[in-house]
Amino acid sequence: MNHAHFGILGRAGASVAGFYCPSNPQVVSVSKLNRGQFISRRPFLARNSGLLAAEFTDCVGQFDPGDVGFIGFKFNNGSGDQYGWVRVQFVNRDPIDHDFWLVDYAYADPGEPIRAGQTLSNEMVPEEGSLGWLSLGAAGLLAWRKRRSRAAH
Repeated sequence: MNHAHFGILGRAGASVAGFYCPSNPQVVSVSKLNRGQFISRRPFLARNSGLLAAEFTDCVGQFDPGDVGFIGFKFNNGSGDQYGWVRVQFVNRDPIDHDFWLVDYAYADPGEPIRAGQTLSNEMVPEEGSLGWLSLGAAGLLAWRKRRSRAAH
């Protein structure tokens, strides 16, 4: 039986974003994430590895032959939880052979949020609620400029 696994290790712990197989809770599958999803908001399992794809009847991964997708992971090397992502691409379109490439990956510092596909700290859309503060700051800046402009005349 062919299958593909993904695993992550950390000194003080590690886990993958995924789910347990409904008919066999001993089997874990990793979740296939889309670009831009927050990694830390995913459910993480008390396991450091899981299936990407397999030939089981009802316990299969979310990756199909030819797919490209993101996997979320969490690890702790003693400084606190760190979240990250890995992008994998299944290179074989044969449903029996589950060959894949690790395309790229990134992880954040302890306590720092990261989204799937994010490679720079200021690259992705801000957290929910941040736009309100940004617009309030813009309004304040506009009022300050008007006041300064009137004082100069």
